[in-house]
Amino acid sequence: MLLIHGEKAHSRYFSETAFEQMTGVKVAKETASNASAPQQTACTSTVAGNKELMIIANAVHTDLYDGGDNNYIPFDKLENFFKTNLK
Repeated sequence: MLLIHGEKAHSRYFSETAFEQMTGVKVAKETASNASAPQQTACTSTVAGNKELMIIANAVHTDLYDGGDNNYIPFDKLENFFKTNLK
């Protein structure tokens, strides 16, 4: 399960709550914009087994539909996740 949400999305708590209920892991409420990441957009990830919650820095809900002006969609992460988990 891969949950991806924008840091500034009004519905971010939906994914955080779902992840916490699926895994029992409490999600840190730090902001993604304060984290460093080796990909084009900064993010924070919380991982529990094959479940991951990824919060994309500074992105709102609709930025993850079309990439927005800053290309927020983490295509490399999606590709790696699917290759690893959909064998």
